[in-house]
Amino acid sequence: MDKYSDEVATTKKSCANIRSRLKILNTHLGHYALSTLSPLVIANYRNYRLDKSGKNPDKAVKTETVRKELSVLNSVIKQCLTEWQIHIPNGNPLDKVKRPPKGKSRTRRLESTNGLSEEQLALNQALKSKSIIGDILIFALETGMRRSEITKIERQHIDLTKHTIELLDTENGDGRVVPLTPKAIEIIKKQKVSGTKLFDIRPDSVGQALRRLREKCGIKNLTFHDLTYLPNQEQCKFGCDYS
Repeated sequence: MDKYSDEVATTKKSCANIRSRLKILNTHLGHYALSTLSPLVIANYRNYRLDKSGKNPDKAVKTETVRKELSVLNSVIKQCLTEWQIHIPNGNPLDKVKRPPKGKSRTRRLESTNGLSEEQLALNQALKSKSIIGDILIFALETGMRRSEITKIERQHIDLTKHTIELLDTENGDGRVVPLTPKAIEIIKKQKVSGTKLFDIRPDSVGQALRRLREKCGIKNLTFHDLTYLPNQEQCKFGCDYS
């Protein structure tokens, strides 16, 4: 796993996430030799992480987290079998381990409770704290862009004449062009020019800011991903097609 971290993970876009999962896997499985890493050992690790036996002193994690950890472990073992030509007597043990079921996709969106809009509650709180998170929340709602995409925006890729942003490094690896609504353009023009990035903030800092904002407003079970749905086509005045 250390070798994979140094030689393979560094070539991946999600290097930080892979290394984080490798660290957890190494803690629990790093003392095993490949030849003794049986399906039973991996199944026990899966059950421990999900806390099926109630013996995990740490907090049980979600099924999707375990799925991703096992996916990284699978990639490590495949690398050993193919590129590194390391023989494992009984083949890949993960082929005989049942993965946790895939979680349901989230359908949570901003709502209104007792006549109060969660969007307005969050934005009012952001204005009080004078945090950049307010602008980022509006930008996400207007463009449907992910947190990682928003924090990577460079000014050179913004075209205010065509009302678009060109994204070169997206989650699925393909570039795309995002149309801008008038409100999104207003947010862009509002930002102070300092460096090449539009928003001078890290993705994890956006997540932390949203969590603090959510707690202060009393909003429950809302993640940044819940904001990234496309706006109504009517909102765009420049003929942008959101279909």
